[in-house]
Amino acid sequence: MAANEGPAFVPVEDMSHITSKLAELDKYGSDLFDCRRPDLVEKASQVLGLNPISDIVEFAFLFKEDVAIMHKGVLEAISSFSPATK
Repeated sequence: MAANEGPAFVPVEDMSHITSKLAELDKYGSDLFDCRRPDLVEKASQVLGLNPISDIVEFAFLFKEDVAIMHKGVLEAISSFSPATK
């Protein structure tokens, strides 16, 4: 994993990545995401200037990359259903 060197959130204009994310989600289901703290997902969405979103999958659809939310060094929410790049 590489650290993000750009802005925290760049709105995605080309939503074609959703098709591949949905295929991964259909194939692997809930093995690809988990969320112990929906309140932190909502807080992250607000910090990024978005409407409040507490569902990690819905939140992750806004990004081409995988999403992980940590709080005080603890992984609280993750979505990793971006297809591998060939």
